[in-house]
Amino acid sequence: MIGQNVCGFANAEGGSILIGMGDRREVLGVSNPEKITNELRKRLAEGLSPRLAVSVITIQAQGKDLVIIDVPQGADRPYTWNRRIFVRTEDKTVEAGPEVIGNLLTSPKGFHWERQPALGTEVSDLDEQEVRKSFNEARRNHLLSQDDRFNVLDTLRLFHLADGGQIANGAVVLFGNHPENRLPQTRVRAVCYSDMEDSELVDSRVMEGNAFHLVQVIMEFLHRHTSISSSIPMGNLQRVEKPAYPFRALQEAVLNAIQHRDYEAYDGGISVVVRPNSIEVWNSGALPLGMTIDDLKRGHHSRPHNPDIAHVFFLRGYVERIGSGAQRMIKMCRSAGLPDPEWGQDSGGITVVLRKPGRMSALNERQETLLQGMKTKDAISTSAFRERFSMSDRQARNDLTDLVKTGYLRRVGSGPATRYVRTEKDFE
Repeated sequence: MIGQNVCGFANAEGGSILIGMGDRREVLGVSNPEKITNELRKRLAEGLSPRLAVSVITIQAQGKDLVIIDVPQGADRPYTWNRRIFVRTEDKTVEAGPEVIGNLLTSPKGFHWERQPALGTEVSDLDEQEVRKSFNEARRNHLLSQDDRFNVLDTLRLFHLADGGQIANGAVVLFGNHPENRLPQTRVRAVCYSDMEDSELVDSRVMEGNAFHLVQVIMEFLHRHTSISSSIPMGNLQRVEKPAYPFRALQEAVLNAIQHRDYEAYDGGISVVVRPNSIEVWNSGALPLGMTIDDLKRGHHSRPHNPDIAHVFFLRGYVERIGSGAQRMIKMCRSAGLPDPEWGQDSGGITVVLRKPGRMSALNERQETLLQGMKTKDAISTSAFRERFSMSDRQARNDLTDLVKTGYLRRVGSGPATRYVRTEKDFE
């Protein structure tokens, strides 16, 4: 029944299956969750066709182990389970009849940018070792059949990143030797300031390379510019070092930006900004239709902007469960004694900010003065803010954008008519 339900969800809008819960939603738990997880991964890889990035992991609730299966909405419908097609009807999974199968076959399928052909790209333009690593990790975790043998083009076809001999855009992003030559929007800008006013630049870099290389060099940049405190606990001769931010949470922010950014926008990109009391990661794009920032924090069904790119990161083991990265970041920041990460979105992209504790970490003096004099629903324009504090247009826009990202202001209108409206968020 589990395979049939996975197939049904893949042919619908995705869904989750929780193993270890009773009919009345009481937590029963499972014994030997590791064995169950590995067996399910193997069975789903063998029985579901075409292949799909189905996440199978163990979680804990009330001290008991549960197994959760997250099924994304499939891009290659219809999916079959052991050569039979299943669909969801209301809250049940049933075998599809001829009419339903016909609808699945003839319904329009989205042609993602990542699957569009990268004309002129050859196998020699890709990093074969990165492709091989992805293949080996997927097979080791039973996400590919043990009978599969490595070949670059065959592996890309398994990942839906090649059609026949034509290599797709997503393969260039993930594995390209020099993707920036074809796709300049893959570049990443990283800067570090020594002050909160963004006036004293310590380091500035433009990073290039495939997605896996970018994760590495961005994290090296963050390690270089993240302070680390050390101490020797009483009764222990071993020195303990503690970074200002949990690096695993920073890596989650970087992975989310690389996986979910809008690669189709040539004027988009990713930026990383390090300030004395915060680290900000921005990527071009938007949340899926109907999803809010609160949904992001609570965890959600897998709806990645680039499902094939996210699929490969999942196969490589970079992400444990697609759709749960924000929850992991919150948990890690709380464990480190930091405030919860702050997410924001505007017309251009998604931002996440990690901050050190304390009031001084959030706002500069101009921003604090503005908020102290505003009531809920009061509004101000960029020009009025600029004139009030005798500053440049660029700095005024940056200050107001920061207040939007932190939830104190809401942007209304566009162009010269843009106004920034005070929200109900408390300012102490």
